[in-house]
Amino acid sequence: MRIQATVAMMMAMAANGWSGEKIRVYIAGGNISSAVLSGAENTASRMFATAGVQIAWRFGAPPPAESAGEQPAIAVDFPEHPAPNDHPGAMAYARPYEGIHIVVLYDRMQKVQGRLRPVLLGHVLAHELAHVLEGVPHHSATGVMKAHWDLNDYNHMLVAPLAFEAEDLDMIQRGIQAREARTRSGSIAAAETREPDLRLTVRLMNYVNLPVNTRRKLVENAGHVLGQAGIAIDFVECGNGGVATGDPRCNRTLGPRDLVLRILDPKFRWKGEELGYAAAGPEGGAYITVFLNPRQPEARATDLSDGALLGHAVAHEIGHLLLGANAHSSYGIRPVWRRRDENSIAIGHLLFDGEQARRMHVALMTRQ
Repeated sequence: MRIQATVAMMMAMAANGWSGEKIRVYIAGGNISSAVLSGAENTASRMFATAGVQIAWRFGAPPPAESAGEQPAIAVDFPEHPAPNDHPGAMAYARPYEGIHIVVLYDRMQKVQGRLRPVLLGHVLAHELAHVLEGVPHHSATGVMKAHWDLNDYNHMLVAPLAFEAEDLDMIQRGIQAREARTRSGSIAAAETREPDLRLTVRLMNYVNLPVNTRRKLVENAGHVLGQAGIAIDFVECGNGGVATGDPRCNRTLGPRDLVLRILDPKFRWKGEELGYAAAGPEGGAYITVFLNPRQPEARATDLSDGALLGHAVAHEIGHLLLGANAHSSYGIRPVWRRRDENSIAIGHLLFDGEQARRMHVALMTRQ
C-alpha cells in the first residue's frame, strides 16, 4: 500500500508540474563534449522528475553546504584514465552508504556512438544517483535499476528513458528523507573523514559435513551481503562433522566482535525457526545457529545453492544481533523470505537497506 501511495503521489506531482526535492550534483573531470554531457543530464533529469526529484547540475568540486541542515551535494567524478582493475566490467559505481561520491568510467563508453552515447550516459548517471539517494546498492528486475542492461533495454533507451520500478520510487523518497535526517545530525558530513574498523570474526562449526564448495559459497555470500553494508567478515573453520580443526584461534575467549556459527541438521530446529537464530554469549561474543541438511534438499528457487542460502541466513542473523530481534523491513531483513527473495539471493541482490546498514555501523562501533 505504501508503494502504491508513493507512485500515485509521484504521478500527481508530475501532472501539477511540481519540481520536487532538489538535489545538487557536481560533475568533475573527464573529456566529455558539452553536447554529450548536456544530453545525459537532460535524460537523467527527466527520469528523476518521475520520482519527484529535481537535479541541479553544477561543475567542479562541491562546496560546503550553504546553510545549516542543507543536504551535502553529490560529487560525480570522471577519471580520465581509470585502471583496468577498477570495477572491471562496470561503467560506473557509487558509494551509497557514504552518500556522496559516484565515479563514472567514461572511457568504457567510447565504443558507443551516435544518439545512444548521451542517452546511455544519462541512464548511467540516473542509476548511480538512485543508489546514492536510496542509500543501498539495490537492483530491480526491470527498468533503469537493472543490474545489467541488455539489447532490448538499449533499444528502449533510444525511444524513451527506462523507468524506475514502483519499489525504487518509494526507496528514493524514503532515502531522501533519511538523508535529511542524517544531515541534521551531521552524520553524512562526517562520512568522508571517518574510517571506522567494521570487522567481525566468525568461527565456523560445521556439524552436517558441508562440502568444501558449499562452505566457500557460504563465506562468499555472507561476505558479499555484509560487505555491501560496509562490514568486513573473517571466517575461521573450527570444526567439520564434529571434528575440531585444531586452529588455535578457535580456543580463544570470545570478544565482542567474535561470533560462533553452528550449522545443524533441521531435525534440531525448534518450531518457528525457519532459518535459524542468534543469541548473545556470556563472554561478550555471540552464537548463531542455522539449519541445513545437504543430503535432503528443500524445494526452493531455481539456481539457489545451499551455500548462497546459508550465507544470506548468516548475514540475516548477524543483522539481528546488531539491530535487534524485530529489525525487519520491506527491503533488507524480512521476517519471512518469499520466492522473490530466493530469486534475489540466487543473483546476489538481497541486501540490507541503507538505514539498516548505518544502524549496524553504529552498533558495531560500540563493540570494542
